[in-house]
Amino acid sequence: VDPMSAGTRADITVRQALDEAAARLERELAAEPTVAAALHLTIGNAYVNLGLFDEGGRHLDAARDLYASKRAEGADGLALVAVRQADLAIKQGRLAVVDSLMAHALTATSAPVRVGAQLNLSRLRTEQSRLEEAEAAARAAGEIGPVAVVLQAWWVGADGTKVWGAPVDGEAR
Repeated sequence: VDPMSAGTRADITVRQALDEAAARLERELAAEPTVAAALHLTIGNAYVNLGLFDEGGRHLDAARDLYASKRAEGADGLALVAVRQADLAIKQGRLAVVDSLMAHALTATSAPVRVGAQLNLSRLRTEQSRLEEAEAAARAAGEIGPVAVVLQAWWVGADGTKVWGAPVDGEAR
């Protein structure tokens, strides 16, 4: 949804905006897999946060497939998708898959991705009533970097430009 041309559509819901963005993504970005993967990840995460797990899962799977096929480029893109898929699995109660999803993310080069992976492991261990391991994972996250790190946000890059996504060399704003 283009906010500049929404006109009388002031009552559009987040779900409607996501549905429209998802449809446009499939039509307009097939030739740009790196951008498509990042948008699938963002749209999938938004759907998951709205409790629309099936829709979110489809977009997370699409992002994973683009990164896994090497059509989409991005340091730690596949690991970031795994962190988001683990978050979805925890929310759905599919705890058995979280460890395998986090295995790759724990070795990511990006500190925020590793923090997210450790925090997901902490949540998983808490759900499993393995509280000492949950605490150890949370402490490990804190040793990697600030636990309050947001995995996707506006970042100011080294050249001063704002970027949406995981930080590479910049500060959260």
